[in-house]
Amino acid sequence: MGRDIVRKKAHGHPEKFCRLWKHEDVTDVLSDESGTKKIEGVALHGSYGTRFSAQAFTNMKKLRLLHLNNVELTGEYKYFPKKLIWLCWHGFPLESIPGDFPTQPKLVALDLQWSELKIVWKDCKLHEKLKILNLSGSYKLTKSPDFSKLPNLEELILPRCESLSEVHSSIGDLGRLSLVNLQGCRMLKDLPLNFYKSKSIETLLLNGCWRFEKLAEGLGDMVSLTTLKADETAIRQIPSSILKLKKLKVLSLCNVKGSPSTNLLPPSLQSLSSLRELALADWSLTDDAFPKDLGSLISLENLDLAGNDFCSLPSFSRLSKLHDLSLNKCKNLCAIPDLPTNLKVLKADGCIALEKMPDFSEMSNIRELHLRKWGKLTEVPGLDKSLNSMTRIHMEGAPI
Repeated sequence: MGRDIVRKKAHGHPEKFCRLWKHEDVTDVLSDESGTKKIEGVALHGSYGTRFSAQAFTNMKKLRLLHLNNVELTGEYKYFPKKLIWLCWHGFPLESIPGDFPTQPKLVALDLQWSELKIVWKDCKLHEKLKILNLSGSYKLTKSPDFSKLPNLEELILPRCESLSEVHSSIGDLGRLSLVNLQGCRMLKDLPLNFYKSKSIETLLLNGCWRFEKLAEGLGDMVSLTTLKADETAIRQIPSSILKLKKLKVLSLCNVKGSPSTNLLPPSLQSLSSLRELALADWSLTDDAFPKDLGSLISLENLDLAGNDFCSLPSFSRLSKLHDLSLNKCKNLCAIPDLPTNLKVLKADGCIALEKMPDFSEMSNIRELHLRKWGKLTEVPGLDKSLNSMTRIHMEGAPI
């Protein structure tokens, strides 16, 4: 592949984005002094062992966008571009951002996925305007950086940092932080108490944090939180303060490894009136531990209760917005309660104790019915009257 050099027209918009893919292209462009002065963007995808001198960037005074992939720079970093807006360096080869790395006063996004970082930096020079910090897959990283010099950070993206065990307490002081993605951080057990003081975080993702044991009672003070996903964690109890989260729209707590008990959830979830998606699959929830007022969460659109041990459920007929209900592998469930007429998808595969179904005669919007291996059931009332709306029916393994 060849290359394009970015040049600005009179109106200020770039004509082309520089893409450098082959070693010979890089050598050619970087040796062209007149060309390098006009370059505004470079994308260089190397292979393991690809090296270039940092001094090659000396004349790139207008460079704003830099994307390096599996590239190592040799020499002093004082030659590195100083006016970047976006820096993406996948496979960053160093254990720390070097001390001679120049200040980046205009940098908005720093993407160092799959890096060799153990410590992000000792002296932060990437501040003021930085909004996005992405260190995904940095498997050697043991703790997050100090965020005190990143006042405008909006997105912290750290999934699959498998050695990460500590998040710096300064995270709670970030007044614009809206997204925290810690999925797959297997060594992480908790978050600093200061974290729960955040009034700006909207999305918290903890899926796959196997050792994560506790959400603090301060969770309810995170007034902007709309999405909380903590599947495959070791959480033993959801703090009752969660009921204060009036903006919460998505709550996913599937396959939680904490010991089943009667207090995993608050006894009532009624105050979570904004919930649109609720996933409590594979919790081994029994009738005693199951919240009895799910039928009052009138904003629910998706409800996943698969893989639990309850025998009965409350009526869901009032959930007029509910479109998708999953009860797969609820092996003790004897009856599915009244359902809203607007339901589109019902999944009840593997409900081997199921004896009673609701009346389908008024369910004119039903599209999918999944009833594989359904054991004792002998009748689906009104099913013939809802067939016109059906696009998929699975009833394999049924006795009728």
